[in-house]
Amino acid sequence: MKAKNNTLKIILAILVIILISLISFIGIFVKDKNKMKNILPDYELGIDLAGGRVFNIKIDDTVNTEYYDKDGNKVESSSIEEGKEDEYTKKEVPINSQDLLNNDNFEKVKNIVEDRLIMLGVTEYEVRKNSSTGEIYVTIPENKYTDTIISQITTRAEFKIIDTQDKHELLTKDKIKDVKVGYGNTSTGTTIFLNIQFNKEGTEKLRQISQNYVSTKDEEGNETKKQVDLVLDGETLLSTYFDEEIKDGLLQLSMGSTSSAKTSDELQDSLTQASNLAVLLRTDTIPLTYKLDTNLYIESELTNDVLKVLLILTLVISTIIAIFTIIKYKKLGLFSIISLIGYVAILLITLRYTNVVITLTGIIAIILGAIMNYIYMVNIIKNKKNDYNVFKNISIKFIRIYIPCLIISIVFSFTKYLPIASLGMIMFWSLIIMIIYNLAITRVLISNSEN
Repeated sequence: MKAKNNTLKIILAILVIILISLISFIGIFVKDKNKMKNILPDYELGIDLAGGRVFNIKIDDTVNTEYYDKDGNKVESSSIEEGKEDEYTKKEVPINSQDLLNNDNFEKVKNIVEDRLIMLGVTEYEVRKNSSTGEIYVTIPENKYTDTIISQITTRAEFKIIDTQDKHELLTKDKIKDVKVGYGNTSTGTTIFLNIQFNKEGTEKLRQISQNYVSTKDEEGNETKKQVDLVLDGETLLSTYFDEEIKDGLLQLSMGSTSSAKTSDELQDSLTQASNLAVLLRTDTIPLTYKLDTNLYIESELTNDVLKVLLILTLVISTIIAIFTIIKYKKLGLFSIISLIGYVAILLITLRYTNVVITLTGIIAIILGAIMNYIYMVNIIKNKKNDYNVFKNISIKFIRIYIPCLIISIVFSFTKYLPIASLGMIMFWSLIIMIIYNLAITRVLISNSEN
């Protein structure tokens, strides 16, 4: 009876390993718009593996022509009759005032760019500035969001609320305390919201605005609405009115709705657009107008051919070690190799869901984790016949080694240099998973293998 229970435990452990391995190495595919899609998150790869984008933004040197009448009032060029331009005073006005072209503003732009990159979730970047020209040079990883990120960097993000009719300014961006994105589920789908929380001064101003611009009804019952425009860099995001006075300083804006028939990708796109706008509102306005100059893709340090060679080499070496282990340790060797495959599989799944950036040093950390786990299991196999409590004794011995390694990996994880941080984060997860996985899976295979 005991032998049967041990066999069932081993079979169950192996089935779990097979399931984990299939999910990790192949994926989970579901139908999405007449095609199969892997729902597992993509790996976050560093520039040295995925390639990157190098671009620079430079100060816009555009000079606008402005017209003024005899009284000194500015006149829109579109309202001047053709051939009568000489009746007006013409001035050439640069889009960027010469007074603003100084190193303090250049440094401020650099800091704003870095803040936006961090809020946009870019974990690996380099930002440099030219102190004499004000140009900003940026390097970021290449992925499906790269072009969107670049557009966020070149946007000034001057936000204000103005009167729809006379266009006078009511509330500006400097009164914003925080901006968050939320969503609400209804029977028809999901609505995306942008929640703008104003500071103390902004809360009072918003209260006054909402009081003055609340919709009312006249004596005949007709509803009148005084509207306001929410403007970003001169473009109206939306026009709205207030149903009631806002006293808490929270302005909630609907950024669109998605029906229940739409896919998760479309919902994610709506959330991404709202999140990007939130980043622009939470960061300072760029004091100068910039434009994109160069935008170049840089290839990974490892070409596809090199990666294929390294992959084949790794598989060959791993196969040789597996065959040697099985021949030397027979059944225990087979179980240890099966367990090792499961360990690598669950580690890779964890890296997907924890959004750890994988670099070349990160790959080294994965290999080191596999080697450490292999040495651990070989030690158990070697001492199994002479030590009844071999699993417990070897585990205690190795935990004494793991703890210093775990401390070092945590320290590395908080460094700003991504290759070292990637090494630290992956080693951290490798060690944590190693301890839990071996207690839950490896112990079942090795301890019950005698029967």
